[in-house]
Amino acid sequence: MTAMHRVCIVGAGYISSFHMEVLQGLPDTQVVGVCDTHLERARSFAEKWAIPKVFRSVDEVITGQWCNFAHVLVPPHLHRRVAEPLLKAGINVFLEKPMGVSSEECDALMEAARMGNAHLGVNHNALFHPAYLAAKEQLRANRLGHLHHLISFLNVPLRQLSDKQFGHWMFQLPQNLVLEQGVHPLSQIYDLAGPLIDVHTMTSGLHEPGPGRRFYDTWQISMICEKATAQLFMSLGQDFPASGLIAIGEDGLVQVDLVHNRSFIQSKTQWPEFYDAFQNEKNLAREVAKQSLVNLGRYLLSTLRMIPRSDPFFLGMKNSIAAFYEGVDHEKRFIDGKVGSDIVRMCERISREVAGEIPPDRPRAHPRSLWASASLPEKSVFSEKADLLTGDLSKTSYDALVIGGTGFIGSHLVKRLLAANLRIKVLARNTQILPSLFHDPRIELISGDIADEEVLRKAIKDVPIVVHLAQGSGGDSWDEIKKSMVAGTRNVAEACIQNGIRRLIYVSTIACLYLGEKGRLITGRTRRDPKIEKRGLYARGKAACEELLNQLHQEKNLPVCILRPGIVIGEGGSPFHSGLGQFNRDAHCIGWNDGKNPLPFVLVEDVAEAIFSAMYADSVIGKSYNVVGEVCLSAREYINQLARVLGRPLKYHPQSLLKLHCLEIGKWLIKRGIGRKDASFPSYRDLKSRGLVSPFDGSDIKRDLKWTPTQDRAQFISQGIEVHRKKDPAPRHLLHIFSTFGIGGPQVRTCQLINHFGSRYKHTIIAMDGNYACKTRLKKGLDVEFVPLRVEKKKVLKNFLLFRRVLSKIKPDLLVTYNWGAIEWGMVNRFLPLCPHIHMEDGFGPDERATQKKLRVWARRFFLSQTYKIVVPSKTLQRIALQVWQLKEGSVAYIPNGVDCEKYAKRNPPLKVPGWEVYPSHPVVGTVAILRKEKNLLRLIRVFSKLSPDLDARLLIVGDGPEYGNLSRYIEENKLHERVKLLGHLEDPSDVIKALDIFAISSDTEQMPLSVLEAMAAGCPIVGMDVGDVKEMVSPENSAYISPKFDEDHFKRMLEKLLVDKPLRLYLGEQNRIKCRKFFEKDLMFQAYEKLYDLKL
Repeated sequence: MTAMHRVCIVGAGYISSFHMEVLQGLPDTQVVGVCDTHLERARSFAEKWAIPKVFRSVDEVITGQWCNFAHVLVPPHLHRRVAEPLLKAGINVFLEKPMGVSSEECDALMEAARMGNAHLGVNHNALFHPAYLAAKEQLRANRLGHLHHLISFLNVPLRQLSDKQFGHWMFQLPQNLVLEQGVHPLSQIYDLAGPLIDVHTMTSGLHEPGPGRRFYDTWQISMICEKATAQLFMSLGQDFPASGLIAIGEDGLVQVDLVHNRSFIQSKTQWPEFYDAFQNEKNLAREVAKQSLVNLGRYLLSTLRMIPRSDPFFLGMKNSIAAFYEGVDHEKRFIDGKVGSDIVRMCERISREVAGEIPPDRPRAHPRSLWASASLPEKSVFSEKADLLTGDLSKTSYDALVIGGTGFIGSHLVKRLLAANLRIKVLARNTQILPSLFHDPRIELISGDIADEEVLRKAIKDVPIVVHLAQGSGGDSWDEIKKSMVAGTRNVAEACIQNGIRRLIYVSTIACLYLGEKGRLITGRTRRDPKIEKRGLYARGKAACEELLNQLHQEKNLPVCILRPGIVIGEGGSPFHSGLGQFNRDAHCIGWNDGKNPLPFVLVEDVAEAIFSAMYADSVIGKSYNVVGEVCLSAREYINQLARVLGRPLKYHPQSLLKLHCLEIGKWLIKRGIGRKDASFPSYRDLKSRGLVSPFDGSDIKRDLKWTPTQDRAQFISQGIEVHRKKDPAPRHLLHIFSTFGIGGPQVRTCQLINHFGSRYKHTIIAMDGNYACKTRLKKGLDVEFVPLRVEKKKVLKNFLLFRRVLSKIKPDLLVTYNWGAIEWGMVNRFLPLCPHIHMEDGFGPDERATQKKLRVWARRFFLSQTYKIVVPSKTLQRIALQVWQLKEGSVAYIPNGVDCEKYAKRNPPLKVPGWEVYPSHPVVGTVAILRKEKNLLRLIRVFSKLSPDLDARLLIVGDGPEYGNLSRYIEENKLHERVKLLGHLEDPSDVIKALDIFAISSDTEQMPLSVLEAMAAGCPIVGMDVGDVKEMVSPENSAYISPKFDEDHFKRMLEKLLVDKPLRLYLGEQNRIKCRKFFEKDLMFQAYEKLYDLKL
C-alpha cells in the first residue's frame, strides 16, 4: 500500500498554484503546509487552497516533522540553500528547474539526498509536453530510423524583459537566461541526443541594464552530443511566439510545434519522387486539421468543465509531477538529480564563453535568503549606507522619499529630482540590477514593501516629502485589492502622519473617474465615480485609496495632494496600453469603441514634471488634479503611428459597446456554468467608461502647478511612440549630395527628415559649393557629418574620379542626389555601382524656366534610368519625368512636401516691424522666398504698386539673395518704402507667415513651394502665378485666385478682391488649412520617406 504523501509547498509564488492544482488531483496526497518568508503571501495562499499550516522558514518545517515531501519553488539561486537541509532531514524534494545555478550546487544536493536517504526530483516539465511525447513515441517506434540531427528553437516574449524588471534573477548574470529559459529546449535535446560532448555558442542582442551588468537576449548554440548533433536558437523578448523541435532521422523527420501542441511526421513512401511529395503534403495537411480540431475541442470541453484541464502546459506539469511520485512509490524512473545535474552542466558549457566576459573579482549579486531562519533581510546590494531595520537613516538629510521609484513613472521622477540636485530615498520591492541612474550617490535605495509598516516608518522618518507611486502586490479579488493596495496606502498615510511630513503626493489614475459621457467636462474637482462598485478592481482600488486619503486629510490633517495621470506613454513603458483596448497578442487591438475620440494621453516626462511641481507648489494640499497632456491622439491614430514605428502590421478593431457587453456576458455565463460563483456580472458602465470619451479641462493644474505639458505633436510622437522603435545594430548611412546646402526648399525638407528620424540613420552631406548655411536647421546631437569638397567646374573626368574616390571611401548604404547640380554623382554610380541611388528632383533653375534643355533631358533619361527611385514633390514634375524624360513609371515616386500644421495652427496678432508703420487696419500681403531671378519678386512689387492707395495695404518680403539690391533700388526709386518692406533672412519665418492676411507667389518657375504650404497651414489665402503645382495645392475654393502664367492684370484683380473682402480672406484661408491638414501634414511625408528608405535599405 502506498504511504500518504504529506506535502509542503516551499515558496508561494506564481508557479505554486499550478503545483497545487496538480497535487489536489493525485491519489494519497495531502498538502499540509506552505512556507514563505513573505508571511502574508503564505497566509493568502493557504486560505485560497485550504492548507492547514503556514511556515516562515524551512527550519520550522523540519523541526515539526510535518511532511515527507516538499516542493521547492523558490528562485534558482536559493535551491541549494532551501533544499539541502530538507534532503538531509530525509524529506523527499521536488525541485523546480533548473536544479541549481552550478554543477557544484547540484553535486551538493545529490550528496544531501544520499545522506538523508531521500529522493530528489527535478521538474523538467518540457519533457512531458504532449506534443513532445507524441514525437518521442515516433522516434521510439523507429519510424524515422537512426536520429541524425535536432533543430530546436525558442522565440518567445518575455514579460520581465519587456517590463524592464531587471532585478529578476535571470538577468543578474549572462548565463542565467540559459539556466532559466534555455533548460526547456536543452532538456529535450539531452533526452533525445544524450549528454553534451562539444559546443559552440554565439550571442547577440546585448542589454546593459546597469553598470557592469550585461546579458544577451539571443543565443545560437551548435552542439555535438553522444547520440546526435543539435542546434538551438533561443531569442527572448520577441513579439511572435514560436517554440518547437525538428528531429531529422535517416528515413524521415518529425516536427513539433510546442506553442500549438502539434507534431507531424514526414517519412519515405513507396511512391516515386514526384508523388511522394504529394503524399507527404496530403498527410501533413490532414494531420494539421485533425490535431487542430482535437485541440480546439479539448479547450472548449475543459473550459466548460466537461473534461479535466487539458492545456499543454498544465498537462506537462501534471505528467512531470505524477511521474515523480509514481517513481518514488514504485521505484520507476523519473527525472532525478542526475538528469537535472547533467542539464545544468550543459548550460555551464554553453555559457562558458559568455560568462568569461564577467570580471572574476565581481561577486554574484544574489540577495540573501530568509529561508533557513527568520533572520533580518539584507540591505540592497547597491546601498551599503545603512541597514533599514538596525541602522539610522537620519544621519543624512534627504529631500524626498519616492515609494515605487524604480517603476515606469518612478524612474522618470527620480531623474527629474536628481536634475534638481535633490537627495532622495527610493523604496521598492526589488532593488537588484537597476540602471545606472539609481547608482547616483544622492540616492538611498531601500528594499521593502508598503505592507511592512516598520520599513515604512523608518524610511519616512525625517523626510519632508513623500511621493507614493506603489500599487501593492495587487490581486484578483476585491478582498486582495483591499489587503494590498488600500491597506498599503493606509500604512503609508499613517507613517506620514506619525513622522509629521510636510506633503504626501499620491499618484492615482483617471480610471477612478466616470469617463463615459461625451458632454461631461472633467476637472480636478470631479469626484470619483459614484457607482465605483460597478467598475474594475484597479479603478475601485485607486478610488478607495483616494477616499481614504481625503478622509485622513479631513480628520488628521494629512497634507496630501492627489494626481491622476491619464494614459501615460514614453520610454520605459509598454506601448500596448490598456487605455486603447484589449491587445490580442500585441498585433490586434480590440477597441473600447470606434476609436475616433481623442484620448487623454500624457508623456511620462510631463507626469514627472507635474509630480515635481506638486511637491513644492503653494495651495495644493487637499486638492486633486488630472494630469492630461495637450496632444490627444485617437486610438486609431496611435495604433497607426505605433505600427509605423515598430514596422509591424498592427490593427485597431473598432467595437460597438453593445457587442462588447454581449461578449462579456457570454464569458460570464460560461464562468457561472462551470461553477465560478465569484464571477461578477459584467458592468456596462465600466465598459462605457473605458472608452474615455469625456473631455478634460486642465486649466487648474496648469494654473496651480505652473505646469505646461508638451504641445508639439511631433515632439509628443517622438517621445511617446518613436522611443519604442527597435534600434538597428548600426544606423544605416545616407550620403546626401547638393550643389549647395544653402537655405532652400530641398535643403529645409532634408533637415526636417534628418531631425525626424533622429539616430535611426547616419548622414553625410556634401555641398559642392561649400555653402552649408542650412545646417543651422538641424537638431544638435545627431550623427551628421559635413564633408568639404573642392569641385572644379568643367573638369568632367577629374570630377568623375574625385566623386568615385569619395564614394569608395565613405561607402554609404544609400546615395541621395538632389537636382541637376548633383546628377554627376548619379552618373558615377551608374557606371560603377557602389550603392543604391535615389534622386530627388525639386525643379529647375532660371536657365530652364521657359523650356528644358535637350542635352539635360537626354542626360536625365540616361543617367536616371537605372536609379532605384526618382522622387518628385509635384504632379507637374511627375508628368515631366514620365513623359519628357521617359522614365519608367515604377521608378518615379510622387512624395509631396509636408508641413507642421500644428505649428501654424494659431494665428499671430498684427505685425510689428521696427521703423515701419503697420496698424491692425492695414492688411498685409507677404511672401517668403530666396531672392533669385526666377522668383520674380519684382513682378510682385510692380503689381502691388499698382493697387489703389485707398486699400492702405502693406507688402512684406522675407528672404535674402542675389536680387536684394535690385529690389531695394526699385522700392526706393518708386518711393514705395512706406508700403513695401524687405525684411531680409529669418531663420524661422513662421511668426511672420502666421500674421499675414494674404500670401502671394510671383515665381516664373516652381514645383511645390514649401512656403505656400506653410501659408496654407497658417490659414492664409493664396494669390499668384499658376506655376508648378500651386493651383493643385490650394483648396478648390482658392484655385480661382491663382492667375494664368505671366497675367499680371489678373494677379492685380485677385489681390484687390481679397484685400477689400476680409470674410472672403478668412473663408479661403480656412479651406486651405483644411486641405493642408488632410494632404500635406508632415507626418504623411515622413511615413512616405521612411517607407522609401527602408524598402531599399
